[in-house]
This record gives sequence, structure tokens and C-alpha cells, in this order.
Amino acid sequence: MQTPCNKEEGSSMQPSSSSRRPKGTGRKKIEIKKIENKFSRKVTFTKRRKGLFKKTDKFCQLTDSEIAVIVFSNKGRLFSYGYPSVEHVVNRFLGEQCDDQLDPFSPEEVLEEEDDMSSQLSRICMHARW
Repeated sequence: MQTPCNKEEGSSMQPSSSSRRPKGTGRKKIEIKKIENKFSRKVTFTKRRKGLFKKTDKFCQLTDSEIAVIVFSNKGRLFSYGYPSVEHVVNRFLGEQCDDQLDPFSPEEVLEEEDDMSSQLSRICMHARW
């Protein structure tokens, strides 16, 4: 019995020439440069921002990840998208950054290490007296 994943002998992985798309179809490549017309630039910004947020939402749904996107327009207006929220993701990011830079040990670990060192020091002092 043949499973859908198995290919038959002699079959090709290449699609037939009739199922290939003719050359020249597909999305037209555009040159990436600043849009000089202010109205066109504003429209493009709005459309692409919406597209970016839509892709971000889909990314979160597919990967069950936490994400934040922050965009400022050329006029300084703030637009953001976040899952579960922008604030949650930013606070988590900043918290982890601060924790990594300050001290990698928890307070409990520091106290435990201090107790171990104190007991070692006591033993050393006792041996030094004999």
C-alpha cells in the first residue's frame, strides 16, 4: 500500500511544465527609496504599518510567542502592537536586561554562599589554632 508521503518509482519531484507559472508573473519588484510625495508616503506608511501588525499577529498565533512592535511615524506619532501587551513584553525585556547586567544570583543564592564561606572560614581558623 502506498502512503501519501511515498513517491512512486519513476515519478519526478519536479512539477510538469504545464503547471509551472509563466515567467514574468508574480509580484513586481519595486525600488526601495524614500517616497517624495507626502500624501503617497502617508498612505504607504499606513498600509505597511497595518500589514506589519497583521503579520505580527499571525506570527504570534502560529508560534505562541510574545512580541512587541513599536513604530513612530515621521510626525512622531506612536503606533504599537504587542501580545500579550506591549507593556508586558517591554517590561519583561527590560527586567531581563537589568537582571543580567546587575547580578546573576538570587538573594537566596547569595545568603547560601555566604553561609558556606562562613563555615569554611570557621574550619580554617580552627585548624590554624592546632
